Amino acid sequence: MPVALLLCSAPARAQDMLPGAQRTTDPTRQTKPTDADTLDATFDPGEFDGTELPEPVRRVAPDPELASRPGRPQGTVVVTVRVRRDGSSEEPKVIRSVAGLDRAAVDAVRNWTWKPALQNGKPIDVVVAVPIRFVAWPEPGTDWTAERRLALTLERDRQIAEAFDRFVLAVRALPAGTPHDTLDMLRRDVLRTRPRSAKPTSTPGPDLLPIEALIAQERGDSLAKRAHSPDDWKRAIAEYERALLWAPWHWPVYDRLAEAEWRTGERAPATAHLELYLLGDPAPSQRTRVQERLVRLRGTPAPAATFR
Repeated sequence: MPVALLLCSAPARAQDMLPGAQRTTDPTRQTKPTDADTLDATFDPGEFDGTELPEPVRRVAPDPELASRPGRPQGTVVVTVRVRRDGSSEEPKVIRSVAGLDRAAVDAVRNWTWKPALQNGKPIDVVVAVPIRFVAWPEPGTDWTAERRLALTLERDRQIAEAFDRFVLAVRALPAGTPHDTLDMLRRDVLRTRPRSAKPTSTPGPDLLPIEALIAQERGDSLAKRAHSPDDWKRAIAEYERALLWAPWHWPVYDRLAEAEWRTGERAPATAHLELYLLGDPAPSQRTRVQERLVRLRGTPAPAATFR
């Protein structure tokens, strides 16, 4: 029976599987971070032919008081968990540690529910690796303009990773009621400097999403799928905005947000967010589709049904 390790914060793919990695006995023990080469070892994809890998049915985010606590450490904890053939799971174990964050990651993944792996249509036990990314949160009263000025200086000095972190902090430091133009300006800064994984890899990359962003995006998608009124679409907008607060670099959400705004008659925000979407890496066909949308949005009003 194959034992696969994969990154489960994204759709399961063969190239995302991780071969065996060293585990810790104590799931919350502070261990030396595992080298990327260990996590990204080669494997034979043919070994998993006919296997449908497990997928999370319900993700649970880390303790929100810890996740958004100013001044706490940031980084990606990777835990492994055995998903049994009945969909239940065993106690998660840390294989990549970040001091002060391991317990929160274990406590979150312990409460995930799963669709079990299938091999030739039959449920099997499989071990999966789950990366939990913790991101920085600004101290109360942080001046977003100062963060942006520092970020622009860092970007000019080609310290792009540091500039990106500061731009993201500026987004999160914006006070309630800030004009959308200001927020979208900062989002452009984030997208311009966003990290990009060089290639598909089993090692958590710099663009890995926080679980909170995935959960909010999924809620937005669920609301949008069932939407029948402007109020329904507004609830979807709120969830997409929440996802982008956690991960403003996650460009696919701008397309979803734009559609929800278009459905409520908010043409100007929809236009701005489609423009932000194009700063990502959509496929040529998707880029053409969005460019055609922009032509309609900037021109004569059209019925909502023509958005796609």
